[in-house]
Amino acid sequence: MVVHSTPGMVQEAALLESNATVAWLEREMRTSPEEIAVALVKDIGCLRPDIDIICHFPKAFLIRFFHRHHCADVASRPAVPFRETRIQLRTWRIESHAEHIDMSHHVRMCLEGLPLQAWDAHVVASTIGANCSLDYIEPVSCLKMDTEVLALWACATCPEKIPRVNWITLPAREDSETVYGWHGVQNRVLLHLSNHEKKVDECTVSEGFTWRRNIIDGEAVARDRRERITSLAPCQDRHDSDDGDDHHRGGGRRDRDNTANRSGPGTRIRCNLSRNHHDDQRRHDRYHGDRDRREDRGTHHHVVVVVPARVLQGSGSTSSLVARCLENV
Repeated sequence: MVVHSTPGMVQEAALLESNATVAWLEREMRTSPEEIAVALVKDIGCLRPDIDIICHFPKAFLIRFFHRHHCADVASRPAVPFRETRIQLRTWRIESHAEHIDMSHHVRMCLEGLPLQAWDAHVVASTIGANCSLDYIEPVSCLKMDTEVLALWACATCPEKIPRVNWITLPAREDSETVYGWHGVQNRVLLHLSNHEKKVDECTVSEGFTWRRNIIDGEAVARDRRERITSLAPCQDRHDSDDGDDHHRGGGRRDRDNTANRSGPGTRIRCNLSRNHHDDQRRHDRYHGDRDRREDRGTHHHVVVVVPARVLQGSGSTSSLVARCLENV
């Protein structure tokens, strides 16, 4: 999940970086934050109320200093003596124990079905999923000058990881009477990918996508809005259309689904083979079983392991040579 910075988070991070350190002992031993505080007060010569030490993780202690120069003094020391060992100290850093991630893809999305009362940056940031960071909402949508869809730009780790449909739950009317619990209303939101910008050899390359209202990207027909979507409908192609009922922003653009443009014989072959893979598997097992029984007549022990055929997902699957040739037509 992507968590967007708030003014409070920025202020707290700046305070921790300037007035806090993490500490741990070079050798494991039982001790308390108060004993650590006494050792630091004695070493740097400050007052006890100027230091606040608490247990922490993954390092043992978090030390917060009331005065910034005390924190800088402690952080400049290699270590502080403590009993038979030493206290190691390091300035608190926001990057500690975290992995770097790049969101190098800039995408334009259109949210369909988001209630008007929820056209807010916080709600939108939660709706677009865990692999996106909201850049900005287009002014037309901010001012609600066009309420067909909410248009926004976001940074993403990978466009393929952007959800195509999401469900959000909003509070119900406040006048609803309930003794226990909480009432809410749930809405289905379709996330249509409109534009994709990425850097290629220090140049920005833009790519447009076609989408249609009330249809999930990559599918051809509308679903029941109450249906929970776990995966796209199999073998459904999404074609570009010049019909005005589609979307006026989608002319001349390709589909979001990478397989949507494969509408030739190869696509039909894959669909037919996917439907009949159980028959192919039975014939395969029967053929190998007869052949293995013939071979067992000349051997004492022969172990046969039959690997079931996989359901075809596209070209390069476990199809026969003839099928793969037809797929590439």
